[in-house]
Amino acid sequence: MPFEEMYAEDGTFWIDESSGEEDIRSKEELDALCNWEINPTAAIPQWLSIKAMK
Repeated sequence: MPFEEMYAEDGTFWIDESSGEEDIRSKEELDALCNWEINPTAAIPQWLSIKAMK
């Protein structure tokens, strides 16, 4: 069974959109959210895909 770890493609994954407020961040700030040295949770895969056959 192959596994694949998938990481966020950009920093918008880390933005909480549950509030109605518009989030205004620069590209540099969004890129920093994907940097695990600045945002340690970025080192954890956001999705784990499993391919299984029956």
